[in-house]
Amino acid sequence: MPEDVISHSSGDSEEKKVVSSRSLESLKDRATKDRNHAVRREALLTLAKKLS
Repeated sequence: MPEDVISHSSGDSEEKKVVSSRSLESLKDRATKDRNHAVRREALLTLAKKLS
């Protein structure tokens, strides 16, 4: 799942991952509203990694 919303910045020498604001909103929705516990967990972990 997280790979679907993450893209690599083409000009970044360190190949840092960039998450668009639209993708962040999608992850927030999944983290709070998805019926599947595993999906909520993965979305929350992905948000934590990207926002830290």
